[in-house]
Amino acid sequence: MDTPGSSINRRHLIELQLSNPNIPEASMHFLYSCPMKKIEISASAGTHRDLVKVMMEAKIDDARRYFINLESPFQEVPNGMKFQPMLEMGCPHTEPFVMRGSIEHNWRTGIIMDLRANMPANKPAFIKGSVQNSGGNLQIDTMGSLVLLDWDASVTFTTQERTSIGSAFVQYQWEGQRKHQITFNHKLKDLSTEHIFKATVNTEMQMSRYPEYNWQVRFLRREVTDA
Repeated sequence: MDTPGSSINRRHLIELQLSNPNIPEASMHFLYSCPMKKIEISASAGTHRDLVKVMMEAKIDDARRYFINLESPFQEVPNGMKFQPMLEMGCPHTEPFVMRGSIEHNWRTGIIMDLRANMPANKPAFIKGSVQNSGGNLQIDTMGSLVLLDWDASVTFTTQERTSIGSAFVQYQWEGQRKHQITFNHKLKDLSTEHIFKATVNTEMQMSRYPEYNWQVRFLRREVTDA
């Protein structure tokens, strides 16, 4: 775009390039330029044998650079796949953020994660998690440490005959503060007969930091069904 006949440079340039926008590899390049601003964005993604690579970079006025790089080798393991990602992100005036670890997916038992990252003052950062599901029992566990927050949490759900039981526990601590807990419990029991639907529900939640908001709900539902 331009303004012919004007003594002021008002030229705007927009370019967009796409290369092979299909799996297993693709790339993109975008450029916007005018007398007052220049923005350039490039990205690519591809799979090379047993390696996944994703890259995105943005430049503003050739002075400020933002980038994201992700590489993840992967391999088959018994009953699943294992990934070993390495993520790096950066922006002006800060140290790059780097996270690496492993993610293992088992078709039978679920997902297990162990991710760790660099942090200010050399404080170790990590996120761990696992999901297990077998025989009607579901369990999710996660724990981690970030810049201002540490936590440990678990969720379980169990079905036994005509009773469903769920529970959750979260323990967290903000930097410079005490540890706090949140607990949640839920129980549903089916007491129905051939002609009567009947169920009891008992649900409660307790918070150590805000005990004034703790609550508990109990109720019974009963109705006659058609004979």
